[in-house]
Amino acid sequence: MDNKIIELKQKAEQGDSAAQYWLGAAYAFGHGVDIDLNEAVKWYRKAAEQGIILAQYSLGFSYYTGRGTDQNYAEAVKWFRKAAEQGLPKAQYNLAVCYFNGQGTDKNYAEAVKWYRKAAEQNYPEAQYCMGNAYYRGQGIDHNISKAINWWHKAAEQGYAEAQFSLAVAYAQGDGITQDYVESSKWLIKAAEQGHTTAQFNLGTVYAKGQGVDKNPIEAARWYQKAAEQKLAPAQYALGNAYAQGNGVKQNYPEAVKWWRNAANEGFAPAQFNLASSYAEGEGVEKDYEEAAKWYKKAAEQEFPKAKEELEILNSLIKK
Repeated sequence: MDNKIIELKQKAEQGDSAAQYWLGAAYAFGHGVDIDLNEAVKWYRKAAEQGIILAQYSLGFSYYTGRGTDQNYAEAVKWFRKAAEQGLPKAQYNLAVCYFNGQGTDKNYAEAVKWYRKAAEQNYPEAQYCMGNAYYRGQGIDHNISKAINWWHKAAEQGYAEAQFSLAVAYAQGDGITQDYVESSKWLIKAAEQGHTTAQFNLGTVYAKGQGVDKNPIEAARWYQKAAEQKLAPAQYALGNAYAQGNGVKQNYPEAVKWWRNAANEGFAPAQFNLASSYAEGEGVEKDYEEAAKWYKKAAEQEFPKAKEELEILNSLIKK
């Protein structure tokens, strides 16, 4: 234990509330001491009981996550509320989440919106995004798409990827705003560059179609790859198609089969159908009618077009 922690602990033991909070944080994050979440909660509690706002929030978060103490949503709500009433935006946001999900309190969308708004008005991006969702869905507040977009804009401009993606979708669909594919692609790129999986897949599709950007199959495949590596089945399927067609990447049937298989294992019917066809035709994989039938059957069970028909044809070949 370094000298600063020894000094901090002495002050904390003497009842210094700020020292109690910082000692709790030191134990929580391993600053100068080994991480000890139980000790962190112990000191957060002492500081929280003296009204230290960050300690109240941290204690609430400990109860919410079950880190250093038993998970207890009711206690989380209690401490989030104390910090929220003192104006801490992240506590206001987390209290809103509890009301929205019915965690530690009765589900109450109107009360959730009340606290989301308080945090959003302090430029807390997660809360701004949630305000947008509340207006868009009419949850706890009257449905209003233009206000939804306004809040998403505020969060998106602060770099919040979920809001950037929602904004991109709104511009692409012309939902409550003038349709603008260029503006849509702008926000899609921002979200995708932050690792937003669905944005990466959608951006691949945008480049494939040339929608708001110059058509670029290489860029399309690159973004499909990023989303596919995050196990998004539609992206895995699209990347498989790119390899099968040699579109933006060098044609490679085994690689196509690999990605179709990944998507098929996630239950994605189009990939199941393509994988079945690969086995039936021996393209990118050794011909195997039984394996083909297995995957056609899975696609047919999801009523994928032509899967049942192909399965019947294949079964007749197997019987011969």
